[in-house]
Amino acid sequence: MPFLGTEFMPRLDEGSLLIETRRLPSTSLPQGMNIAREVERTLLRFPEVRSVVTKMGRPDLATETMGLYAGDVYVSFRPRGEWTTRSPDALIVRLDSALAQIPGIDYNFTAPMAMRLDEAISGVRTELGVKVFGDSLAILQQKAAEVRNVIERIPGAADVSVEVSAGAMQVELDVDRAALARYGLNVSDVRDAVQAGIGGTTATEVIDGRKRFPVVVRLAETFRGTPDAIGRLLLSTASGAKVALAQVADVRVVEGPELINHEDGERMVIVQSNVRGRDLGGFAAEVQREVARQVSMPQGYFLTY
Repeated sequence: MPFLGTEFMPRLDEGSLLIETRRLPSTSLPQGMNIAREVERTLLRFPEVRSVVTKMGRPDLATETMGLYAGDVYVSFRPRGEWTTRSPDALIVRLDSALAQIPGIDYNFTAPMAMRLDEAISGVRTELGVKVFGDSLAILQQKAAEVRNVIERIPGAADVSVEVSAGAMQVELDVDRAALARYGLNVSDVRDAVQAGIGGTTATEVIDGRKRFPVVVRLAETFRGTPDAIGRLLLSTASGAKVALAQVADVRVVEGPELINHEDGERMVIVQSNVRGRDLGGFAAEVQREVARQVSMPQGYFLTY
């Protein structure tokens, strides 16, 4: 008995598989669909697989706040008598090896009910999660990467990844307040022009009996689709003169956070891992020992498992 491994919960063979896929946050919908089709074609080459269905992004009821960079791949199998692989665990190893040939994707192999249960218990969809808490997003990402590197070297680690929190591209306006003052403008003039030209503004309403439909007006895509086009937006001064936005603000594309997770008022980044070939309890204990030995946390930053 002292040498038996420990599990937090017996594993349930659900007879199906859920593969969570994560790409870069800047991945567009057409790119994501192309990658999803490649994943499906790869899986369907295995004789054990009967069908594959991919769900991307957020559903209409918004039960999950998934971005377009994330997808759930539901895999159903043929009867076990038709399998050429000896066990589900051996099949997952083969699937993982085949999917690894598709670049730019992280995978998590689980099952539909198991994933929901893991998420409900701890907020983490894998068997083991390490939560890194602190204030600076850059430091959180750095320490999460160090924890991931430690876990990857521990026997039994599988599907190790850092939860995506950065990589979303966004347009940033750095307003030159001195230039605004020279033209007699203020920050609200820039905000209103950008809101009207890019976001749109309600110009009127269309009334159809009891129904009312707002009519929103904004610039065409060619006049707002690039930083250069945004820089050509015109601001009206008190004297009636027109000033281009680029004359009073620096318009540039920067990389920003896709999401910022919080727990108990603290920012956090999650390092996720599954376990194959050994018990979860022994694996978790070894992860705690090795992370404590190899990863030093700055003051004000801490880990939970």
